[in-house]
Amino acid sequence: MSYNQTIDLPLLSCHIVELPEQNNRTDCSISNPNNCVRCPILGRFVAGGGLDEFGTPGHVICLVQWILAMFIGIFGTFTNILIITILKRQNSGRAFDILLIVLACFDFIGSVMSVIATTATVGYFENWNRGPLGLYLFYIGSLTAFFGRSGSSFTTVLITVERFLVITFPMRSSTWFTVRKTKLYAVGIFIFAAFNAIPRFTSFVIHPIERYHIARDIPSLKGLDYVVLSTVLEEFWYRTTGAFFDQIDFWFPLPTLLFFHFLLFIQIRKFSRRRKTMNMKEKKDIRALKMFIPVVFVLFLCNIEPYVHYYYIRIGGYVYREHFVGVLLSIAVNSAVNLPIYYFKGSSFRNEVRGLFSTFICFALCKRRRKDGSKERSTATALTVSHSQGIEARGGVHT
Repeated sequence: MSYNQTIDLPLLSCHIVELPEQNNRTDCSISNPNNCVRCPILGRFVAGGGLDEFGTPGHVICLVQWILAMFIGIFGTFTNILIITILKRQNSGRAFDILLIVLACFDFIGSVMSVIATTATVGYFENWNRGPLGLYLFYIGSLTAFFGRSGSSFTTVLITVERFLVITFPMRSSTWFTVRKTKLYAVGIFIFAAFNAIPRFTSFVIHPIERYHIARDIPSLKGLDYVVLSTVLEEFWYRTTGAFFDQIDFWFPLPTLLFFHFLLFIQIRKFSRRRKTMNMKEKKDIRALKMFIPVVFVLFLCNIEPYVHYYYIRIGGYVYREHFVGVLLSIAVNSAVNLPIYYFKGSSFRNEVRGLFSTFICFALCKRRRKDGSKERSTATALTVSHSQGIEARGGVHT
C-alpha cells in the first residue's frame, strides 16, 4: 500500500542523513513522489564530502576528534574517580569539598558518555554500525553527555557562589553552607539538570522505518532500517514552550559565572591591600578560590564550540558534523581537566595523589613479588617431587 505523507525529521536525524538542498530540503520516494521526508536543518561536513564518501576531509576530521575524545574521556573517567576517592578520604566536611565531589560525579558522567557518544556518532558516519544499537548509543549517549555537561555547569556556578559568600560574608556563610544544606543544594542541582534533560529524552524515539510507512526507496534513507523520529511531546517542548530548557542550559551558567567572578575579583583586590593582616582561614579560602578559577576558565573555553555549533544551526540552517563531534569532544575536555588543575594548584591535593599512586605501586609490586615467590616455591616443590620420583624409580635410597 502506498502512503502519501511528508515527515519532518528532527535535528538528531537530520545530521546523520544526507538530504538535498533542492525541493525545500525534501527527499521523496522514487516509486511514490508523495512519500517524502524533510529536514528544516541539513546535515553536512564543513570540510566537504558526503556521508558515504569515506576518506574525505570531513570524515578524517571526525576520526581525529573521535581518537582525541577516546583518550581524553578515558583519562577523565579515571581522574574523576580519583578525585572522588581523595576527597572522600580527606572527609573534611567543608562545603567546598562536598561540591567538588558533586562536580566530579557529573564530570564522570560527561567523560564516560562522551566516549560512548563520539564512538557511536563517528561509527554511524563511517558505517561501522548504522543499526538500532549504533543509533541507540548515539541518541542516548549524546543526550546523557549533555546532561552531564548541564550538571557540571550548574555545579560550577554553585561553587562560585559558595566561594563568593565565604570570602565576602565569612561569618554568615557558615550557616548558609552547612554540610546538610550543601547536600540539599547538590540534590537540587541534580533535579534541575534532570528537569532540563527530560524534554530532550521525551521528544525523540527510535523506530523502524516501516512502522511509520516511510518508503524504502527514499535515496537519503537508503540502507537504513531505523531512524530517530519526533514524539507527540516534541511539538510542546520545542515549539509551544520555545525550548526554554535549552535556553536556561545554554545562557544561564556563563553570564552568572562572569558576574560572580567580577565581584570576586573586586573582593580579592580588597584583601590584597591588607595581606599582612589576613588570618589563616582567609588565606586558605582565597587559595581554594584561586585553585578553582582555572576550572571556570576551561569551562568558558569549552563553551566556544557549542556556541559556534548553535550559531550555524540557528543562523545558517546547517548542522555540521565536525562541530557536533567537537561539542562532544569539548564535554570530554571539560570533564577531564579538574585533576591536573587541582594537582598543580593545591599542595595538599598533590600530596594525596602522590600518596595514592605510591600505595598503588607498592601494592602492585608486593603482589608481583608474592606471585613470583609462589612460582619459585611451586618450581622448587615440583623439582623435589620429580627428584624423589626418580630415586624411587631407581630402587630407592641406599643406606
